[in-house]
Formats: sequence, C-alpha cells, structure tokens
Amino acid sequence: RGQSVRVMAISDTDHIKRHDEQVALLEMSMSECLDQQQPIVYPVTESTEPLLPHAVVHSHRRLTGDHPTKHALSVPLRHDDEWVGTITLERSDAPFDDQMIQKLQLVADVVAPHLNDRRRGDRFLVIHAWHSVRTAGAYLVGHKHVGWKLVALLVMGLIAFATFGTWQYHVTSPFRLEAQDKRIVPSPYDGRLDVVMAEPGDPVKAGDLMAQLDTTELKLQLAEATSEATKTSLERSQATAEGNQAEAQQAQARLDQIRSRIGLLRHHIDKARILAPLDGFVLSGYWHDKVGGMVEKGEPMFEVAPIQGLMVLVRVSEDDIDQINPDLEYTGELATRSVPEKKFKISVLKIVPLAAPVEAENVFEVRCRIDDPADWLRPGMEGLARIKIGRRRIAWLISHRIIETVRLWLWL
Repeated sequence: RGQSVRVMAISDTDHIKRHDEQVALLEMSMSECLDQQQPIVYPVTESTEPLLPHAVVHSHRRLTGDHPTKHALSVPLRHDDEWVGTITLERSDAPFDDQMIQKLQLVADVVAPHLNDRRRGDRFLVIHAWHSVRTAGAYLVGHKHVGWKLVALLVMGLIAFATFGTWQYHVTSPFRLEAQDKRIVPSPYDGRLDVVMAEPGDPVKAGDLMAQLDTTELKLQLAEATSEATKTSLERSQATAEGNQAEAQQAQARLDQIRSRIGLLRHHIDKARILAPLDGFVLSGYWHDKVGGMVEKGEPMFEVAPIQGLMVLVRVSEDDIDQINPDLEYTGELATRSVPEKKFKISVLKIVPLAAPVEAENVFEVRCRIDDPADWLRPGMEGLARIKIGRRRIAWLISHRIIETVRLWLWL
C-alpha cells in the first residue's frame, strides 16, 4: 500500500499477529525485494546468476538468522507496470537454484494480476469507489501520457472559452456600389437617331449634348404648319372684314389648332437635343452603332451619375437580417474585389423592408455610406461588407445556424 508493505497471508497460519517479530522480519524482507525490483535469494550460492549476488540482502539475512540450513527467496509481483507485492519463501532442505528462481518468477508474473483483482474485489464498495477516484486522480496528475493530458486540457480550455467567452459578431454579405444621384436619360419621342456625342466612361457637364434625333421631317412639318397658319390668319381677317362672323370663328378655331401643332413641333425640335442632366460620367448607353435607326419614346438611352457620394448596397441574407435592428446604429467595413487589401469604414443608413430574390436566395438591401471614400472607387464595384452587430457568446456563434435549422425542421 503506497510505500509500505503488509503481510497478507502466511502458509499454515490463520491469524497473523502484526506485532510478532517474525511478521516484522517478513515485511522488511518483502520491502527489501520491492525496493530493488528483482528476486533476492539468501544465502547466495556460487551457481546463482551474476546479478543476484550484488543485491542487498540485509533483511533476508536477519530473516534466516544466518542459519546455514535455512534458505530464503523473495520474488516481486508485478501488475502492468507497477510492483504490487512480494512472495517470500523459506525452506531448509536445499538452496534455491537458478532454475527454481526463474520458475518462481514466471509463476509470480502469471498470478500477480489475479491476486491483484481478488484483493480489489474483496474490498468494501465505499473503499473500492475511493480507490477508483484516487487511481483516476493519480492518472490525471501523474507523469504518464503527458501529451494526451495536454491535449485534453487544451480541449477543455477551448470548450470553457467557447461556453463563457464572447467574440465580435459580423454579418458578412456581398455589396455593390451605386451612385446616389444617378439619372437615366430616355428618348423624348419616337424618332430617328442622327448624332451621338457620348459613350460610357465619358465625363459630361450639365447641358452637354450627348445625342440628337433627326429633325428634318419635323422642320418640314413646322414650315408647312407655319404657312398654313398664315393662310388661315388671312382667311379669318377677310371673313371679319366681310362681317361673316361664322366663317371668322371657324377660321380662328383652325388657327388655334394649327398654332398648338406648331408649338408641339417646336417642342419636339427642341427636345431632339438629348442633353446631360448633371455633371458626372456616362455609365451606360452605347449608341454609335445605332445611328440612323429608330428609337422609341421612353427608351433609356444614357445613364449619367457623379462618382462622388457613392451609396453602398449590401445584400443581407434573410437568415441574418434579424440581427440588424433598424432603430440602432451600426458600423462596419468593406473591401472591393479589385483592391481587397484596402478596407473602408462604413455606416448603416437604412434597411429596405422588402426582400428580393438574388441568385436563388432571399436578400434585403441595407444601404450604407462610406465614411472616407477613395477617388478610385466607381459605381458598379463589388466586394464583401462586414457589419458589426455586437459581441456574442462563441458557443452561440458556432451553433446558432444549426439550432435554427433544426428548430425550423422540427417546427419548434
């Protein structure tokens, strides 16, 4: 037990007297054998193997009393990698030779596990439980399997950190840069395209000519209408001079109608010049290959927008939109695909409360602004944006997706 040795059984003895001198000598001899972890024989014969004569035999000498006809042998009992006991034998008829010592050592190796199991099985349940706890504790704090113990400690530390620790939670979603004051310039009426002065990428100023529709037919119609108006005006004057009020009124009505037509033709001629609505860049609208062709009224021809004041449109998945509270202020950062190493700070402005399908996924549009934009940012650039939501428990960060999916499946 621990570092001490107790005599558990003696041949032909029912009750062991602990204070008997012979029992004390036996325990000392057994301790001597266990300390050296090898068989000990006394007296040592000339034929004994070379290692045994070098053993310490002081206790065995006392056990035999230096009597020339008494011989003692102690063999250690080993279970797994532990020395658990000793068998000590005495006889007076003949010394213990090498062959006998080897046989007894083999017997000890075979019976030691069975003796150890019997000893453990004979204990009370409480003592058995206590020794199990002590064995487990010794295994945990002992010097064996240090690598596995370190791994177990690391795993337990990670579990504790994930259970009680917190981490900054981000909603990561793709984004697209859009111009805030984007204008679409449509065709003013059905007509034939005559001249194109701008194409995507060109800088324009407000009022610059970007394209013009053919006005030849409109001008001919205007000249005809003007001539007809002059003629009708003369007819009205003649009818008035002759006192024919009915014809004068009819002529006046025709004249008003012609003048309205003239105003519409002049309006169309003026609108044939398609002008830039603001300072900026032409984002779309290549019409050089369509010169001479017909364009329909209201058809988008150009898209013009300034490159300053870009709006960030973040497409947040339906799974994450509940983490963004419209009443709170959020910040984050973005990185473009073209220059991913450059990060820009962003601030959330508003959430569009309408989901739209994008690439087979329901997403919500979250509008943000760039706090410190760069000159090279352009409308249409894309990348990833990360919106800071706040600190959350690490265990929740790892498991909330799975838990929400299972709850949806199980209808909880």
